[in-house]
Amino acid sequence: NNIVSKIESGFINNSIFIVQSKKEFTYNSIGNITQNLRTNYYIQPVTTTKVTYSYDDKNHPMKNMNKYFRLLFSSEGFNGLSTNNILLTKYFSTPTSTTSTDYYFTYIYNEDNYPIEIKRFASSDNFLISKTVIEYQ
Repeated sequence: NNIVSKIESGFINNSIFIVQSKKEFTYNSIGNITQNLRTNYYIQPVTTTKVTYSYDDKNHPMKNMNKYFRLLFSSEGFNGLSTNNILLTKYFSTPTSTTSTDYYFTYIYNEDNYPIEIKRFASSDNFLISKTVIEYQ
């Protein structure tokens, strides 16, 4: 359906592709990733974690970028695979865990509803983790 559902990363050893990590994505009806299952094979034992996301309804900074270039880019608050800007991420240590480490994002938008400032905070104590400023030409 013209969306990225899985990404495997690794290396080639004697003509054999050795997978080091895998990401499997679940999307909502408007093209935002709602869940990312991350499996790491290079550290034993093999572990799988889960990340869930919620989004705003504003313009994504890479909305008008070539869709193939979008695959290469991500930053705090957005990634090249989703349609909108991330409001909340929840990190779970296992896919079945009910306890998460959460981060939320705040935005300042320009007159065209594109973000010009993104701040990421730890939900546990409202600690500012990062600030991203975006300029458009």
